[in-house]
Amino acid sequence: MRLIIALAAAVIVLFFFTQTAEKTQIMPPEDYVEVTVKDVRIYEKGGVVLLGENASSEVLPIYVAVDQAHELLRTMHNISAERPLTHDLIKRILDSANIKLSYVSIDRLEGDIYYATIAAGNGAALKIDARPSDSIILALKNRIPIYAHGNLMKEKSVLPERLEIQSFKYETV
Repeated sequence: MRLIIALAAAVIVLFFFTQTAEKTQIMPPEDYVEVTVKDVRIYEKGGVVLLGENASSEVLPIYVAVDQAHELLRTMHNISAERPLTHDLIKRILDSANIKLSYVSIDRLEGDIYYATIAAGNGAALKIDARPSDSIILALKNRIPIYAHGNLMKEKSVLPERLEIQSFKYETV
């Protein structure tokens, strides 16, 4: 129930912000690169989403909860749940309020925690702190770009075969 109230409050704030804010083009900073979801892997402790640039074989591994990994896989494979899940609900609320997401970005790593931002608004610059898993799921559902800070990609990217986590075949779930 708290989640629904928080979502409703966020949508109201977003709606009023997008109606009154000065219109500006929302673009990621220059030191960000566009990435795509190369793979999602599930293992005994959770999941990992692998983000990568199209021209590179290296990936940025971001570890996520197993339920988030399953939702990423469902979204990537266009598999709908019988009833709307949280990210479906968020998308429906945003769509019904005519609020557009512009992009999501993976901004930094502090300790073992990645931080992300969702850029939203109908041309109005509004940036919302979010978990990378939620951001990536919403990016896929809304077909918007995903960006990662260039330094993160340089410092934390690895070759996928160096990860000891195998790809998950979603058809078996």
